[in-house]
Amino acid sequence: MEIDIVNCFCTQQANSGNPAAIVRHFTTNSNEKQKLAKDLGLPVTVFLSERNHDHCHVEFFYPQIEMPLCLHGTIGAAYIVLKDEKINNLILIARNENKLQIRREGNVIQVCVSQQSIPATILNKNLLTKMLNIKSIDEFDHQLPLAISSVGSAKVLVPLKSFESLASLKPNFDLIAEWSRENGINGLYVYTKCFKDGDFDFYARGFNPKTGHNEDAATGVAAAALALPLKRSIVVCQGQFIQRPSEINVSYDNPDNIWVGGKVHEKISSNESKNTIQK
Repeated sequence: MEIDIVNCFCTQQANSGNPAAIVRHFTTNSNEKQKLAKDLGLPVTVFLSERNHDHCHVEFFYPQIEMPLCLHGTIGAAYIVLKDEKINNLILIARNENKLQIRREGNVIQVCVSQQSIPATILNKNLLTKMLNIKSIDEFDHQLPLAISSVGSAKVLVPLKSFESLASLKPNFDLIAEWSRENGINGLYVYTKCFKDGDFDFYARGFNPKTGHNEDAATGVAAAALALPLKRSIVVCQGQFIQRPSEINVSYDNPDNIWVGGKVHEKISSNESKNTIQK
């Protein structure tokens, strides 16, 4: 077994990006993969097959659950293959033979995703306020999309009027997890406009506690899902409230052609057992 730990969607700041474990040469059943993901305790553990021609198979395990798609895990896995094989293009095949086209441009790795179907769930704004522990629906920004959107992992997009509201959130994680399981949703993506001059269009926070991690440092599938109703390219800053600043770049061409990209920094590499990995 070989394990690499990488940080994905990194900025220039120290301790930036969302960590992922990339595991190779671990051919066993799903139960053992889930156990390893729980033991490692990272936001995602990606199991990567040997490269066969131009593609590899990937499986995504969060500490508590297997997921059909994780973009920071995809980018992390692609980084390892592209580096080792000294190539710039790759196809990763996820659950249900979902083919993920990968490209590297400079030090940025991008993955192409497309709009997917969403659960037939009616959003209750008052319930959302309870999940997020905010005072009323008046804190929502009604000029921005409040919707369910998906590029492979359905998210609820919740716009707030101010950075201060976003920063002060104290969500009810138990309620979010219960509601997400009942409705086939993978958490809430809460965002607000960036009104300062700078490199970002939005600040965001991703809450998907049913996975075993309450808050994500970077949620590529959610940022891409946000670009869908906006119908434009965006740059999202995420993770600063948990001291893991991240930058997610989304290039929107059309609903079937959305490129999500970010920088990757390698953290730890090991070709021994999981016990050699420092959490």
